[in-house]
Amino acid sequence: MTGPNLTSPPPRSRRPATASLSAFILVALACLSLSPSSVLAHTAEVGEATDHNHMRLAAEGANNMGFMGVELDAARAGDVEQQQAEVVVDEEEQQYEPAFVGVIRDIIGRQDDASYATLTNNEVGTQSITAGKTLHYRFENSSVWGNLSETTPGLPEINGRKVLSRESMDRELKRRELELEGEGGGEEDVGEDEDGNVVLKKRATTRQVYVSMNTCNQPDINGTTTQEAPPQLTLYISTSDKNKAPGPDAESTLQSTHTLSSGFASATVNATSNVYIGVSAPSPLPDGFTGDWQFQVAASIDASFHQYNEPKSANSFVYLVDTDTNSALFVTDNLTLSNPGDDDYERWMRAGNPFQLFAYSTNMTAIKGMERSYCGLLNAWNEEPSSQISGMTTRGLGNKPKEQFYVQGLNGSTPYFAFPVMYGNSTAAGSGVVGGGGQVWAPVNFTTKADGNCQVIFNLTFCEEVAYAVPSNPNRYNLTTLVDLYDQYAEKHYQNFNYSLQQIPCNTTNTAQYSLAKTCDDCAHDYKNWLCAVTIPRCEDFSAPDDWLQPRNIAQPFANGTRLADTDFGRDPLSNATLMDRAYANSSRNAIIDELVRPGPYKEVLPCEDLCYSLIQSCPASFQFACPVMGRGLERSYGNRNGNEDGTVTCSYLGAVYYVNAGASLMLGGGLGGGVVVARSVVVAVATVGWLVVGGWSGL
Repeated sequence: MTGPNLTSPPPRSRRPATASLSAFILVALACLSLSPSSVLAHTAEVGEATDHNHMRLAAEGANNMGFMGVELDAARAGDVEQQQAEVVVDEEEQQYEPAFVGVIRDIIGRQDDASYATLTNNEVGTQSITAGKTLHYRFENSSVWGNLSETTPGLPEINGRKVLSRESMDRELKRRELELEGEGGGEEDVGEDEDGNVVLKKRATTRQVYVSMNTCNQPDINGTTTQEAPPQLTLYISTSDKNKAPGPDAESTLQSTHTLSSGFASATVNATSNVYIGVSAPSPLPDGFTGDWQFQVAASIDASFHQYNEPKSANSFVYLVDTDTNSALFVTDNLTLSNPGDDDYERWMRAGNPFQLFAYSTNMTAIKGMERSYCGLLNAWNEEPSSQISGMTTRGLGNKPKEQFYVQGLNGSTPYFAFPVMYGNSTAAGSGVVGGGGQVWAPVNFTTKADGNCQVIFNLTFCEEVAYAVPSNPNRYNLTTLVDLYDQYAEKHYQNFNYSLQQIPCNTTNTAQYSLAKTCDDCAHDYKNWLCAVTIPRCEDFSAPDDWLQPRNIAQPFANGTRLADTDFGRDPLSNATLMDRAYANSSRNAIIDELVRPGPYKEVLPCEDLCYSLIQSCPASFQFACPVMGRGLERSYGNRNGNEDGTVTCSYLGAVYYVNAGASLMLGGGLGGGVVVARSVVVAVATVGWLVVGGWSGL
């Protein structure tokens, strides 16, 4: 670059006016005696003079440009026009130093040897890169000290990976407001005291800059390698003007190095001025791969543009509810602890589909090496044949807002990965949006069923808490008619119970009530939970080997007409009788399953025994409810939770999901952070009552 524009008004000197005029005349006469080449040489030297102003561009300043220029004496602070023209004279070299307000030093100074692209706050740079190449970017001083971005409307009570209370959100907004007001020239900054109150503190001399990167596409496998994925790209970051081209050949002490992990990298640096970024592709490209990489890189003073949420415990952010042969049902963790009617509760229920779920076969090579990259997963998802239906629900633990995902078009008996993701900040994405690069959570592993006679049902009208696979026959019932069959059957039997409950004096004095601990509402609630669980059994493949599963309907043919071989029948482990001779194995729990659905052989996840116990405790003794005992039908009618640490569903209860079994606790937002929600103990029972006819005792 050339030096400062010598046709501009002359710099304001620090010497008296007379001395300035004399000096100007002498310099002009000297210039007339110089050859043209000498003038050019002198001009070049001026352009290379070092910056002694140490400009700090703040959030507000002259001409509404979003920053301010050189910090001047208080006596001249009001003279904006003179500030814009002032040039400080270097006393040793007697050279002009440009100090134009709002202009970055490196733009008017020497051109760097490295070729780079400029990034602004929350702007994404998307490029392709070949093996062995390094590309450079610069996040400039004006962006480092620019204004924080306006908050983009997004999800309620969520900030990245953690749920914020309303009080925390208000403190954050106040902090931002005071920070913007205070950046005009004071020496104080905004912070919080020990009690969380927003206070002014001494201004920091550095600012945090978040640099992040995603791999969106990568070299393809040409079929001649056993390596699952190509090597990862590398991100280099420098905050030193001595290393404006960070990369594999630069001084390692002047940069930080971040090899991408599964297509993702994120780093935070404390910057005082320009931040220099390098992206390097490995070389040589291993045998068996062809093509190049495509990536996104971004820098932000607000938050990381791309995010990957590490699992913080055994709890996940999304849980598997159940699968069948061609579909799977998932649900998020509780998204808020707010109660119905609260603002956050209602906002979540109106959120629509804030998250998405990308499901891929575990042998799909296209995502290998990009499992933590939103753009990488999105590109691969567009090539998948599966589809998804999602929406908000309050079904399950705590009855708090959650999002559920019904993924269809899957292959039977196939292992899959399901990646929870969020598009941008859920309402906007791309450049200019804080967090606009999207988020990815740790995947959920699952395998679809094989036999084709179990169907996932959910969103029932009466048994609204039912959501799992049930015995089915695709040749006789589609999803809608199957849901209606089971739901209406349960509702019909509940009506008989309700007539009896109406005969109980529920709204009476304490001394006249049937219990001081339980009410008629408790009885109705626990009876409905029990009834829905026993009339709508949870189905598993007959080929499933788990010992807590109960064989059912073994003599009936499958939907395709085939039957079990004699060797598949086996014997009862307690009596040693053949399963064909045992009523529990040769029929279903309820007659309508054998008579109408006709699913063929399957295995049942038995209802949990504590559902029966809760029913007996909650209802009047006059109903004569009773549960079977061990050795006399309990083990063939009910299962137990067993306290499995791996979260396997060993018995059926409403709201059950894999990996949150054993009735334990659910961390709010396994990927979001927060408090603890204790699961209500609701389990299934086999009650024996003379007047109540429910098809649930055929195995006793």
